Amino acid sequence: MSDAETARHAGETDPFGRQAQEINRERLISSEADRAEMAGAAAHLAEHGYAVLPDMLDAEGLEAARTALDPINEANRWGVYEFEGKRTKRVYSLLSLSRDFDFMAADRRMIALIESRFGESPVISAAQGMTLHGGQSAQPLHRDDGHYAAPRPRPPFVVSCIWALDDFTADNGATMYVPGSHTGPGDTPPTTPPSQAIVPAGSVFVYDGALWHGGGEARGDSRRRAVNMIYCRPWLRQQENWTVTTPPEEAKHLPKIMQRLFGYWIYGFTLNTAFGTAPLKAHEMLKART
Repeated sequence: MSDAETARHAGETDPFGRQAQEINRERLISSEADRAEMAGAAAHLAEHGYAVLPDMLDAEGLEAARTALDPINEANRWGVYEFEGKRTKRVYSLLSLSRDFDFMAADRRMIALIESRFGESPVISAAQGMTLHGGQSAQPLHRDDGHYAAPRPRPPFVVSCIWALDDFTADNGATMYVPGSHTGPGDTPPTTPPSQAIVPAGSVFVYDGALWHGGGEARGDSRRRAVNMIYCRPWLRQQENWTVTTPPEEAKHLPKIMQRLFGYWIYGFTLNTAFGTAPLKAHEMLKART
């Protein structure tokens, strides 16, 4: 029996059973070679709660990302409350505004690192442009997985990836974080003084969603551009609703990996179905009725 036949048989006989769930967990996006390449970063992420990936964008990639983000920032409002940052241009649902950032979301190294952390494929929970300007105060320390009301300790729910489009410095609001705080059981910020992610442009600062962190203070006339891709486990509710901001008529033209990351996919054999089939197939069924 082929792998596909085994999977189909498991789903048809007992979709809630152990075999069906084990088969589902093996359906990874990344290759074994990709995960081996990221093994060192995955180990550091697991132990310390963060990892720094240098040289993820070359000069050409940096310029392309900046050129794509700058006009979106220009058209976007300033933050309206303190957590957003009143001197911050925070662009929500970035992947629904421009296809120029898909390559970050679907980067094979990033997916391999996250799948190593989760043991299963992720979905994109949120994708945001985050540009801090001088005068921005430091953000309160927080956890990106704090909106999931499940008791700790628990398996990792979220991995966040901040792509630095400018050098992150102590003066332009480099991300603050407390190493190792992802293992803390409570919901009270640690008293340990935070470190800062001083990284060059083109790097990615990756951290567990349970790590206590926050944007730093930006001083003078500085500007610090970044893109944050937040991934979660596929059975959790995503932070941003991609089926609204990237509706089926648009999603059906995207590469399969982006459809999968947005959540236009069946998890296991039962979750996220529509009329008993995959969401995009159900959309075509609905269209045929009209």
